[in-house]
Amino acid sequence: MVLFLGVLFLSFGIADAFMNDSLRIIGIIISLRMIFFALTLVLYFKFDQFTRWSDYATWITTAKVMAAVIFLLIFSLYESPRIVIQSFGVFTLILIFHLVPNRWLNSALLSLGVAFTFLALTLWRVEALSAREMSAVVFYLVLTAVINSIRSHQIHRYKRLQFLNSLELARLSVTDDLTKLYNRKRLNEEIQQWIQRIERTNQPVSLVFFDVDNL
Repeated sequence: MVLFLGVLFLSFGIADAFMNDSLRIIGIIISLRMIFFALTLVLYFKFDQFTRWSDYATWITTAKVMAAVIFLLIFSLYESPRIVIQSFGVFTLILIFHLVPNRWLNSALLSLGVAFTFLALTLWRVEALSAREMSAVVFYLVLTAVINSIRSHQIHRYKRLQFLNSLELARLSVTDDLTKLYNRKRLNEEIQQWIQRIERTNQPVSLVFFDVDNL
C-alpha cells in the first residue's frame, strides 16, 4: 500500500502540469513529488526488516506527514490556486491516509491536520473566495475527514477482534480442554522444531516421556 501511495501521489503531478503555466514551478513540483516517491520506494524495500509493529507505524506515519507537507507546499507554490480542484486532492489524500495501514489515531490526526492546514492556506492565498464557498469547502473537508476516521476505526476494531479470535483458536487447537496442557499436535510441532535445530547445529538432544496413569 505504501508503494501505491507513492505512485498515486506522483500521479498528482499530471494535474499540477495542467494547472500551472510556469515551467519552473512545474519542475519544482515534480521534483518534490519524485523525492516523496523515492522515499516510498525505500520504505517498500525496508518493510521486511521491520520486526515490530511500532517500527512500521513510525515509518508509515513519517511518510504520511511528508506527503501532507509536500502537498501543502505545492499548493502554496500555485500562482493562481483553484480551491475546488485542490479540494479534490485533499479528499483523495485523506482517503489514502486511511487506506494505508497505520495506527488509527495517527491517521485520524493527520487527516484533520491536513484539512485544517489546507483551509488556513486557502484563506491566506485565495482572496476572491466567497464566504459561502469557503463554508462549503470547510463542511465537505471536515465531513470527509470525520467519515473516513469513523470507518477506519471500525475496520481497526474488526481486525483487532479477528486477530484476538485467531490467537484463541490457535491456543485451543494445541491445548487439551480438560487439563489445559499442550496436546499431541503441539508435541509434534515441538519435535519438528527440535529436529530442524539438531540438523542445523549438530548438537545432541534427549526426549523424555512420562506416562501418568489414572489422570
